[in-house]
Amino acid sequence: MSSVAPTTHARTLAPGSSGVDVARLKARLRALHYAVDPGRTFTDATRNAVMAFQKVNGLERDGVAGVRTLAAMRHAKGVSVGHGEASRVVVDLSDQVLLVVRGGRVQQIVNACTGNPDLPDGRGEATPVGTFRVGRRVRGPDRAELGVLYSPSYFTGGIAVHGAPSVLATPASHGCVRIPMHLAQPIQDAMRAGSQVQVRP
Repeated sequence: MSSVAPTTHARTLAPGSSGVDVARLKARLRALHYAVDPGRTFTDATRNAVMAFQKVNGLERDGVAGVRTLAAMRHAKGVSVGHGEASRVVVDLSDQVLLVVRGGRVQQIVNACTGNPDLPDGRGEATPVGTFRVGRRVRGPDRAELGVLYSPSYFTGGIAVHGAPSVLATPASHGCVRIPMHLAQPIQDAMRAGSQVQVRP
């Protein structure tokens, strides 16, 4: 567990908040390996990091650092990487997060949103569970049948990890793994061709 202390301020931190307590919040998230931006302003990147923390710790997934979320950071639980190659990406369908694993340890925890077979358009599918390999990668936008995927890394058929403008609290994609736009290229850089991708229930 990191020695960086969580913020103890009582005020709710949300998009637009700024100050030393936001900086402390980000320092705590970073120490816990959540993908968070620098600075003293609560940005959309911060919101995504907070939501990822909430998902892993069984809290309301609203992306706002209120009293319960801030308190939970004092005793935040770790994330199990399970078994697999020392360097890989793990998609956790239950928590709706993506883990970048390096040297057998979690390097980064990223907010994610996976496939929903019950989408209103009838074209959704669950993200498949299993162990896969990164195949085709496209730097920047890739126009697909169901829309534009940003910096996708395909790992089985047309299913990819890719950037999206909206990463929700629950499964909402047509099968792909959505991650925040600002992380799309860094995560693709971590997902080299042929590297392992694990999708676990």
